[in-house]
Amino acid sequence: MADMKLNRRTLLQQAGLALLSLGIGETRIGLKVPQIKAYGQALAQTTNRKLALLVGVNDYSQHQLDGCVTDVELQQELLINRFGFNAKDIVTLTNQQATRENIETAFVEHLREQAQPEDVVVFHFSGYGSQVKIPSSDIATSEEAVINYQLVNSLLPIDGILATKGTPVGNDLLEETLIWLARSLLTEKVTMVLDTSFINSKQSMKGNLRVRSFLEVAERASPEEIAFREQLQIKLASLKGKSVHPGIVLAAASQDQIAVEKRWNNFSAGLFTYALTQYLWEVTAPNRVQVTLERVTETVKNVMGNQQQPTIIGDSQPLFTYYLMPTSLIGAEGIIKNIGDNDSVSLKLTGLPAKIIDYYGVSSCLLVVNPDNSTSSEELTLVQIRSRDGLMAKAQILHQKDVVNPIKVGQLVQEYIRVIPRNVGLIVGLDRNLERIERVDATSAFANIGVVDGAISVGEPNVDCLFGKIERTVSKAVATQSDSNVGESGTSTTTSFGYGLSSVSGITIPHTVGVANEAVKSAITRLTPQFKNLLAVKWLELTFNQTSSRLPVGIFLESIDKNNSSLILQRSTRAAKLLNQLASQDLSLTQTDFPTINSGSSLRLQLNNYTDRTLYGIVLGIDADRNLFVLYPPQYNSKEEQFKLQDIAIAPGQKLNLPETQDAWQWKIAGSSGMISLYGIFSTLPFKQTLAAISAPPNLKFESEAILNLANSLEVAKALMQDLHLASQVGTEIIGFANDVYALDVNVWATLKMSWELVNN
Repeated sequence: MADMKLNRRTLLQQAGLALLSLGIGETRIGLKVPQIKAYGQALAQTTNRKLALLVGVNDYSQHQLDGCVTDVELQQELLINRFGFNAKDIVTLTNQQATRENIETAFVEHLREQAQPEDVVVFHFSGYGSQVKIPSSDIATSEEAVINYQLVNSLLPIDGILATKGTPVGNDLLEETLIWLARSLLTEKVTMVLDTSFINSKQSMKGNLRVRSFLEVAERASPEEIAFREQLQIKLASLKGKSVHPGIVLAAASQDQIAVEKRWNNFSAGLFTYALTQYLWEVTAPNRVQVTLERVTETVKNVMGNQQQPTIIGDSQPLFTYYLMPTSLIGAEGIIKNIGDNDSVSLKLTGLPAKIIDYYGVSSCLLVVNPDNSTSSEELTLVQIRSRDGLMAKAQILHQKDVVNPIKVGQLVQEYIRVIPRNVGLIVGLDRNLERIERVDATSAFANIGVVDGAISVGEPNVDCLFGKIERTVSKAVATQSDSNVGESGTSTTTSFGYGLSSVSGITIPHTVGVANEAVKSAITRLTPQFKNLLAVKWLELTFNQTSSRLPVGIFLESIDKNNSSLILQRSTRAAKLLNQLASQDLSLTQTDFPTINSGSSLRLQLNNYTDRTLYGIVLGIDADRNLFVLYPPQYNSKEEQFKLQDIAIAPGQKLNLPETQDAWQWKIAGSSGMISLYGIFSTLPFKQTLAAISAPPNLKFESEAILNLANSLEVAKALMQDLHLASQVGTEIIGFANDVYALDVNVWATLKMSWELVNN
């Protein structure tokens, strides 16, 4: 492998990173530049202590979980390497260590007895949530006297269920106890992260995801827990006026919803914790905690729909998540964990987006960030992945032996070249409700579907969708007859089961459920177009590099009403020169909930190019029915007297609106209710093959309309990958002569994504 030496000036010109260290957050923040500097200076001078207690339980005696210990590791890595926590100030309790008594003792001894005013405290729990029956009246002391009770939320420690001869007793940590413990702290800067759920879902799995709600409700709490809570209440009775919810609680789901964990190749994690920590690895600026939650919610809702809605509880509204800014204002995709012999290193890739990590290929390269986050060295170094196991990767240092700054453990790494195999296919999970003969027939049929890599049992990692029997209800108008009114009209409802597809979270994919008594093989043949659409979506997700792209670009989504416009969403790359370009914009936080847009609203998209060169853009979307569309206004070719697709070119330092003017055409959002995702893709070269693929279907008519549903979505997605591969021009010194991979350079492309919920009133 040839040595890799990068000149600092060349890199900065390519990346547009001149103002990266003082970037502005990505959504609706009401901060001016002087305020940002003031906050940064104040936080840089703080000497207050940072304390954390992290709890994760997988090894329950009943209904084990898989990802809770990983959650603890993710939080620990984040707090130490991004928020400056001292490792000695973090206590972790996992599996057998995480008894109720140990958790409460650690909270008292590590947090309450040490935390001083203005110190920062983080408590994290990943495990089962549950509920416990508590008598409504304090008079009811005997078991016979307990007639009325209330259900209270609780966290299930490793010893949460006590073995008794009679009615099972819950040894849970009551949520109320946790709140009283938090109130006992001298500091108000408390963040409690609860990646669990309390609703009794009656299901251990939701689609291909494991639910973190315990299946049983404890008939009564343990006397020890009740006594401990009462002691806290007595000791803290004098705390008049103190907030009921000190600090804030970041909860994975609302009270009546489930929280889930997801499996990837060789590791599992809470969907909420992974989304939270991954986003905080990329943060490069002061963001309100509500903005963090909005971005995390976007990731969660793209998987769970409305089944899991992360929430924030608390009276205070701190500017920063964990009441802190990252110690480094340069985001990262990972960290160097170990340095071996012969220029080998071990990496932990905790900052890569969830849908990319499983396909992050060998030969991918990451840029090593200097220990002080400066760019004073004239040489910057790459490391190249040689093998990967889940989040851990072994890599080789690419540099000359006389490099000025040797690599050290703890340095951050940023994505530089992404290598993706070309043979990525769709993985279909076979639902548990299929009989054995149905599973055999399905496996045989899927072997003949070229876009499907395999059909595996539900519960395995990497599943993209589920195939199974889905209930469908059909209502018909019928004529009824009564004594008073002959021929009265009514409705008749029939229920049947048909083969169809659902998402990994068990949500039925629209228009995929067939009729009753359909043969398995016929159903799979019928669903082939949907498989192609789903694979196209998967390819589109694999281009997402909003955090790592070194092209300073951004997209704005606006609602337009007559001559007025209002900002709905904005996204930008980490490299965007936001300090100069957006400081004058009104980015006040107008909402904290996930954005919704009413059907029929008029929208406008703005593509922003902050570079000193012409860039080319394309906008692809996924509607609520999981179909791909392109937002691409055709232009009239006078020579050929017809409309044709032409390159969307954005001049240096300029913006381009779609539609350009209200008189040109209108983008009125419509379609089925549900999640909509929009991808703004930029490249340094035109999308030649992508446009050819979009134009390929016969009988395609280009009129004045600018939204085109893609009948050949998979061909378009693969053409997009090829265009980005050709624009990157990654040399043989990186990928050799391999022709079975796409190699994408973050200096030449950017894919940004925004999502919202379409509502039909």
